[in-house]
Amino acid sequence: MSTKQERMLKRIEKHGENLSIIFPERTVHDPIELCKKLRRLEAKASRVALDLCNGDTDQDSADDAFEKLGHAVNAVLGFARSDVPVFINRDPQAMLSRSNLNGPK
Repeated sequence: MSTKQERMLKRIEKHGENLSIIFPERTVHDPIELCKKLRRLEAKASRVALDLCNGDTDQDSADDAFEKLGHAVNAVLGFARSDVPVFINRDPQAMLSRSNLNGPK
């Protein structure tokens, strides 16, 4: 029987493998490391969004931070080369990036 931590690690690995299929131009090839890097970027974006929502930072500073985070996500996923649209979700309760695989509505 596997432990809770082993099951979690398998889910993270599977998620990383799925991301690897969607983003073939990624620069990080280990599925677990890919998920960890994206999670760290997600946490940073969440912090910026929360600070903006709470009035702890101004819009210009937040825009600069989101732009830098977008470049960092692209550096990891290579989504610009993969032609997969990704954007930074500025909702403090949402995830860092979303991909619209069906295209705009």
